[in-house]
Amino acid sequence: IQSLNLSDVQSGYIYLSAALGIGLGSLFVSLVSKKEIKLSLALWGGFGTAFSYFLIYFFEYQLIPVVFLILSTGFHGGLYIVPLDAYIQVVSPKKQRGSIIAASTFLGVLAVLFAAGYLSLIGDVLVLSASTGFFFISFITLIFSFYLFFNLRKKIVFNNIEE
Repeated sequence: IQSLNLSDVQSGYIYLSAALGIGLGSLFVSLVSKKEIKLSLALWGGFGTAFSYFLIYFFEYQLIPVVFLILSTGFHGGLYIVPLDAYIQVVSPKKQRGSIIAASTFLGVLAVLFAAGYLSLIGDVLVLSASTGFFFISFITLIFSFYLFFNLRKKIVFNNIEE
């Protein structure tokens, strides 16, 4: 929005593309996974999100590529979060499931608060462009994606969700 000099109304299309991407990514997970939890999709989601963030830096002033990259970020975000949430719900013990899901949700909200702080640091304190923020966050996302890869590689497919 900053680099493209968009109005509030025009920026709504950017948000719409992100929401559409999340929906499409979530639908894709559902269609591909069927009755399994495929954690490999979460890995693809993490790496795809990092790559999309990285490319936003290079297309900072071009509306159409940015819209598609935000769509891609949302799509990969859906690939990332849906398998992880499903896995948490299935493997958590029944007596603790509510607490575990609540803790997961709390950590998600905490991440949103950290993101707001990150945006403030990048834009207000360091006076860097939004695309530079995307550039840096791409590396942070990549680090977390590798962390996930090395910690989940033995649990890539979890069968029999109904049990």
